[in-house]
Amino acid sequence: MGLTAKEFARLPKEEKDRRYKELSNHEAFIYRTRYDTAAGEVVGHIDFTEEEQRKNHEESEKFLRKIGVLKGGTE
Repeated sequence: MGLTAKEFARLPKEEKDRRYKELSNHEAFIYRTRYDTAAGEVVGHIDFTEEEQRKNHEESEKFLRKIGVLKGGTE
């Protein structure tokens, strides 16, 4: 039997890079969906004025109506 996803998850990154091909397609899928998490990073934040918030909201609603997500005038 080959390397399991659980065993693979415990390996150091360098060894994972080298041994990834040892996983069966199923174990590779299990690893990607259960153990491999995407690391995110917040790169900034913008504080909008009330006027900018209103304008952004109106533009968003206009677009959502255009693509059919919102119907009518006030949703």
